[in-house]
Amino acid sequence: MSKQQLTSRDALAQSILASVGGPANVTSLTSCFTRLRFVLKDQQKAKRAELEQLPGVLSVVSAGGQLQVVIGNDVPQVRELIENLLPTDPAEPVAAGTSGNIFDRFIALISAIFQPILWVMAGTGLLKAFLSLAATLGWIDPSSTTYVILNAGADSLFNFLPMFLAFTAAKRFQANPYVSLALAGGLLYPSITALASATEPVTFLGIPVIMASYTSSVIPIVVIVWVQSYAEKWLKRILPGMVVNFLSPALIVLVLFPLSLLTIGPATTYLSQWITNGVGWIYTLSPVGAGFLIGGL
Repeated sequence: MSKQQLTSRDALAQSILASVGGPANVTSLTSCFTRLRFVLKDQQKAKRAELEQLPGVLSVVSAGGQLQVVIGNDVPQVRELIENLLPTDPAEPVAAGTSGNIFDRFIALISAIFQPILWVMAGTGLLKAFLSLAATLGWIDPSSTTYVILNAGADSLFNFLPMFLAFTAAKRFQANPYVSLALAGGLLYPSITALASATEPVTFLGIPVIMASYTSSVIPIVVIVWVQSYAEKWLKRILPGMVVNFLSPALIVLVLFPLSLLTIGPATTYLSQWITNGVGWIYTLSPVGAGFLIGGL
């Protein structure tokens, strides 16, 4: 990278930060493929016209309680430069998506949960595609240990997706991310996964449990972490300070994990299946229509 590129990006980062009201006006900063997504303390302090005139800024959009600055492929580098100018880590506050209409808030929620892992998903997904192509063309034997090793690296994110989403959802809902990981790990625990294909009925304290496979699932863990965030707030209010740090995680895992398998897991799994079936139904009616729906969302 040339010195001129570094200077240009540094100047752009400083100009954008000044135009959104300065470091003190930034509540949080995230990004997607082409946009810097600011949540500002006071939207009125942002100079939108000035932003739009900056060299390197393609457009400015207000949506979902965010001020989105479109700058193209330089997003990761410019975001890092802006973060270095902020007094604290701007990714920690989770105010994004708390204002606007329901649709805007929903899109902001999905963005906050998926955005941190999008590039990893894109990279490993591309690797999976290359491995599939290589196997199809006979360049690599799918039964070989070489393929198994490469596929494990490429497929790990997708197989353990609930754990990745547990962490990002915990940041979004202001829950303890490590408790969230413990809950997600329980869903993917080998003996629990084995119960999904068990022929004998599964019960918990005599209550029938409808088992499902949570490998690569999305909705169940997001809902579970959302419930966890409220449980933690409630426990912090009622538990003494001397025991809350260890008793809160213990009680949440003790109660919420079985409850998730009994209620949240099956309900959200059925919801996921309904969504999949709905998209499939639209596709049978019109593949083009299904493409517009998925692309539009």
